[in-house]
Amino acid sequence: MKHARHFATSSIITGLLVVVAAPARSQQPQKVPSLGDLARQMKAERDKRKQKPVAVFTNDNLPSEESIGNEDGKAKGKKNTPESTSSQASPASEQRGEEYFRSKADEIRSRLEFHRRQLNVLQQQLGLARVQYYPDPQKTLEQESTPSFQSDLVKLRGKIAAIQKAIDDDQKAMENLREELRREGGDPGWIR
Repeated sequence: MKHARHFATSSIITGLLVVVAAPARSQQPQKVPSLGDLARQMKAERDKRKQKPVAVFTNDNLPSEESIGNEDGKAKGKKNTPESTSSQASPASEQRGEEYFRSKADEIRSRLEFHRRQLNVLQQQLGLARVQYYPDPQKTLEQESTPSFQSDLVKLRGKIAAIQKAIDDDQKAMENLREELRREGGDPGWIR
């Protein structure tokens, strides 16, 4: 019985608290920001991030050729002989990183895709230009014997051969890039 009284008392007190707190909560205006306000706020933050100064390189602030490779920049007494310039240029050209290989691979892939699309278009044109089936053999003979028909076919076949050679060159360039990456010890994932 003691427990029942305690339970009844606690439930009455909880009920009164809920009733008293409900009007107090409804009287306080809750301001929910609109979607437009949030968008303006995010745009302002983005604009603040974009306003960072961009590094501008001019001829005045670029390092001179004499100071490249020297820590103190005192190379004025040294003459630029062919041996010294070639030895300076080769380490710089060997230091190719991920960005170089990725950009080269993307360039080759886009060129290869372009040539493949060109080849498909030319093959479709060749298919359309070939002799159609005519029930009248005379009409077929007339179409085949015209010089313009033959020259058009020869031109299309020449274009197709040139595009196929370009595709082969692109595939060879990709293989050469893979070999170059392997020689320089790069990650094969850079050009995938």
